[in-house]
Amino acid sequence: MSQGYRSLEALLHDAFWEAEDDGSEVRLMDSFLAERPGPALEIGAGSGRLMFPLLEAGREIEGLELSPDMLRLARDRAERQGLSPALHQGDMTDWK
Repeated sequence: MSQGYRSLEALLHDAFWEAEDDGSEVRLMDSFLAERPGPALEIGAGSGRLMFPLLEAGREIEGLELSPDMLRLARDRAERQGLSPALHQGDMTDWK
């Protein structure tokens, strides 16, 4: 199985999504979470670009990410934003 995004790919991934972000994905996820109270797991959490706004809005959500480079970006972003998210490194096909 692939290890996901490498460092440069991870940085480019975030640069692309930051340019394209209109907030609609976060609003959609928030509407799903509002209908289903309780903890949630974002599979493929990447750098936290969707998860962190949901945490800031009071949602209970953890992240699972395959790529160590994306997790490093997520942890750096969380620190800058003053967040302490539960982030897990693993493959969704065998994570428990």
